[in-house]
Amino acid sequence: MNEKKQYCGLDLLKFIMAVLVAARHMIQVFYPAESRWRLIIGSWLSNLAVPVFFMIAGFLLFRKIPDTDKKSGWSVVGRYAWRIVKLYLLWCVIYWPIDIFNWYHGTATIMETLKAYVHSFFFSSTIAQLWYLPALITACLIVWCVSLGARYVTPALIVTGALFLAGCLGDNWYFTAMLPQKIQNLIYLYGQHCMTMRNGIFYGSFYVCLGLVFANKTRNLPFLVSF
Repeated sequence: MNEKKQYCGLDLLKFIMAVLVAARHMIQVFYPAESRWRLIIGSWLSNLAVPVFFMIAGFLLFRKIPDTDKKSGWSVVGRYAWRIVKLYLLWCVIYWPIDIFNWYHGTATIMETLKAYVHSFFFSSTIAQLWYLPALITACLIVWCVSLGARYVTPALIVTGALFLAGCLGDNWYFTAMLPQKIQNLIYLYGQHCMTMRNGIFYGSFYVCLGLVFANKTRNLPFLVSF
């Protein structure tokens, strides 16, 4: 039985990142586009938050795995994923009144609205604020599989790094327009079904894999290097 360890520094870091996320959305509402604070916090510092959350989640998850035994590790990953699923379901229920207002406008039938809702539930999120939870589940499962039970970090970094690069190219219209037409068609087809590349496949998996890298470190890094 592993003793539960508290990482106070990570708790503080998560709190700071959460404040930055809140500040980002507040600034978008109350500050004009040319505001210096909107540039510094809204367009720069707050973009650190989600990658940091993914990395911390990956670090804490793979720290819980006592060894590289795939069977025992899978039980840890499976329980973690199921816990996030339950959290996602809970918040979907909490957001139902807002979802009903957002999704049903009278121009579509109830069945069409329900179909769109279910599609968003599985492939993105029913409301924008919840996208992180299904993305985290997907990212953790991908990293666990490509690292072959957290045994091999380097292949996992290569795979998730390639996915991240593909997501950056496919999610940017400037780079997408320079790609061959067949690849553009594939990206368009993907977008029709999966809605966005800012998800656990192309975005979160790389950061969760970095969390795995840090979880496997057995020595403390010098302060400047870790910073």
